[in-house]
Amino acid sequence: MNFKWFRNKLTFVIIPEANGSVVRVNLSRGLIGGALLLAVLLIGASGIIYFRHLHSTASAYLRTSELNGRTARLEQDLKGKNAAIEQLQNELHSLSKQAEQVHSRMEEMKRLEQELKKLAPGSAPASGGSGGTPAVSAAARSGAAGGMGGPAFHGFGLPPHIGAERPDRAARAGPEGQERRDRAASK
Repeated sequence: MNFKWFRNKLTFVIIPEANGSVVRVNLSRGLIGGALLLAVLLIGASGIIYFRHLHSTASAYLRTSELNGRTARLEQDLKGKNAAIEQLQNELHSLSKQAEQVHSRMEEMKRLEQELKKLAPGSAPASGGSGGTPAVSAAARSGAAGGMGGPAFHGFGLPPHIGAERPDRAARAGPEGQERRDRAASK
């Protein structure tokens, strides 16, 4: 390589307007080449820094938009689940109201049943055992009429086999069947 080319000087002449004097500047070619190389390096470094900043800004924007989308989806899921919970709570509330109504109706039915048992002639008081079934008196078990007299009643104009217990079923039913027959006979 020829180093003389770098040693040669370049002269720059600056010519001002009419009243000014001419200025000459002598610079070596190496200095000018170094200045140009430095300028290229500075422009390249600033370009790299700018593109890295642009890349980080773009990736931050993408992450932010992704997080916003995920947040929106999670909020929608949360709204849907809150709506489902509210619906279930409403259903639970309505079911509890229905349960209270059924319970009050059952209490009313029990009260009416007690009143009916009090009003029915010849009914025996309820015993404390066997699920609240009325106690059957010894007279009713033996086949005696329940205080009214007359034949056993089988229904309002129904054929005698309806409401009457069949003997083959009575044998299979055991003691419970006997009690049912006795109760049917006492009515």
